[in-house]
Amino acid sequence: MNRRDFLAGSALSLGIAGAASPPAVGLARSAPVQGAARPLRLMMFDTESLAERSQAEVVPPPLKKLGILIEPDSPGDAGGVSTAMGCGFTRDERGRLRLYYTGYSKPARNSAICIAESDDAIHWTKPALGQVKIDGIDTNRLEIRGLPEGVTATQPSLVRAPDGSWRLYFWAIGGKLRVLRYVAANSPDGLHWKVVDFAAPCLKHLLELSPKYSWAWLDGPESQKVWAELGGKALPDFLALKWAKSNDATHTYASPGGGFEMFSVWPLPNRPGSGRRVEPDNSKEMVRCIHRRTSDDGLRWSDPELVLVPDGADPWDQQFYYLSQHHLTEWRIGFLGSYRIVAQDMNVEMVCSRDGRRWHRPMRGAWVPRGPKGSVDSVRIYMPSHLVDRQKDWLCLYTGFDTRHDQDAASGRQAIHGLEIPRYRFAGLAPRNSLTARIRTNPFILPGTAVKIDAAVAGELRAELCDAFGKPLPGLTIADCVPFAGDSEAHVLKWKNAGTADYQYDAVSLRLEWEGGTVYSVFA
Repeated sequence: MNRRDFLAGSALSLGIAGAASPPAVGLARSAPVQGAARPLRLMMFDTESLAERSQAEVVPPPLKKLGILIEPDSPGDAGGVSTAMGCGFTRDERGRLRLYYTGYSKPARNSAICIAESDDAIHWTKPALGQVKIDGIDTNRLEIRGLPEGVTATQPSLVRAPDGSWRLYFWAIGGKLRVLRYVAANSPDGLHWKVVDFAAPCLKHLLELSPKYSWAWLDGPESQKVWAELGGKALPDFLALKWAKSNDATHTYASPGGGFEMFSVWPLPNRPGSGRRVEPDNSKEMVRCIHRRTSDDGLRWSDPELVLVPDGADPWDQQFYYLSQHHLTEWRIGFLGSYRIVAQDMNVEMVCSRDGRRWHRPMRGAWVPRGPKGSVDSVRIYMPSHLVDRQKDWLCLYTGFDTRHDQDAASGRQAIHGLEIPRYRFAGLAPRNSLTARIRTNPFILPGTAVKIDAAVAGELRAELCDAFGKPLPGLTIADCVPFAGDSEAHVLKWKNAGTADYQYDAVSLRLEWEGGTVYSVFA
């Protein structure tokens, strides 16, 4: 989404009516049961879990595109639909999936948070909510009470509060005050919303803090000097505003251990001569990076912490536009907006973390392939805030654009697309070229009696169970292994005259070698 689209916003005629209350729902999360044995799953994208690796490289999984699922075809979103930089999912009292997304009106491209509903996450309807009318027609737009006149909402993040109520975070734009701030709203039912405190936002955009080239786009003594020249006096005021600054594209979550967590964009100053500056970019004054904040109550946030910054292994024009995440039991799978300034396009890079602070980048490239020339998702792809758990796989509702970042999105097409992600197959290890791949895991305690492999093997895979230091155990060597091939989420490793049950709760390691295909995980 480019700055022109983000800044578009004006007032609409509003009306309010009642609606039903949705129950809680777990979406795309695998959590351990309290007090139960925790299963072991070694993900092959985590190359740090390997003691040995030869001729094996990390590769993306086979992803199935389902085409366009939601188009801009109703009065509330005729100008565009988007899950980019924020969306939300829950289920209503009938069990139907409810999507919160950004819709744009037409011809004036004014943003609002809209609702769509589905029984299967594939076929969607847009209910008239009785809250906002456009040209006298009821729409699927939410009214959010407490917003000043003319201020509109975009990029929502939906969070369930501990007391069962709902919290919505979004960027508020425009109005007479020309605001650009990230605010919170509360709701008892997920449909009727009121801003918590518009005067005390979670974040403020650089463009609300100061014009381009001014103090908020600088750092060090230069920033404070320009602040003073503009009439700023109190140092605490300066530091409070500096603390709150961010670009847009923010994703907010309920933390697994309690509290709240936010990932947003931290702007690094990008001065002339930096080697990373591209003059045609709409915000050439900054390098976009990802920062993280946490909160106990979702309103008072911690100091910003940088977690993802382009480094020397990245192209010189690389910037990071957003970070959304999906929780597994032990891992967070991140979807990083990979923005190349020269091309003005947007790809998705898959990243991973155990704690949300230290992120690994196993594949520096496009994880979701963009569509062919002429398709709606041919130029820019944005991942949503969450994935939908369909048991057999995860469904992703991503947004595709056929316009460059520096072009007006209204001049092209945008739509919400479907993408099937095989369960637990976010990335795997495959042989380089036509060679034989060999790996050995770090030592682990074997929690079960059998060892299983999630893999799609074109040739043959053999394994040997070793002690913690890599010495093969009697009867469990490569030579003793019964090889297997084919595509299964649960290949069971077998040997001719021995088994792994005798080593339950012992420290072991596992050596694999295979030809052709991809190994995604080892589990027991």
